[in-house]
Amino acid sequence: MGLYQRWQRLRLQGLQAYGLHTAVVSTPPHWLAERLGLFEELWAAQLKRLASMAQKEPRTIKISLPGGQKVDAVAWNTTPYQLARQIR
Repeated sequence: MGLYQRWQRLRLQGLQAYGLHTAVVSTPPHWLAERLGLFEELWAAQLKRLASMAQKEPRTIKISLPGGQKVDAVAWNTTPYQLARQIR
């Protein structure tokens, strides 16, 4: 489902209780369709880039932490949280 379809399904419930009203827009403004199209294009390129990185051979790297401690990590895989758990 594209972003435009998700945008159409968006329902802001409870706004009437605050005195706010929503208007139904039958067709989005031309700039919104252009921006959503650009976002979908960029998102597809990002997914392709992430998939190509995931296919690379994992390589072990050493990360130097403040205080001189060195920890092992896997490039493009180890998260900062995992590194923080290894700090002694």
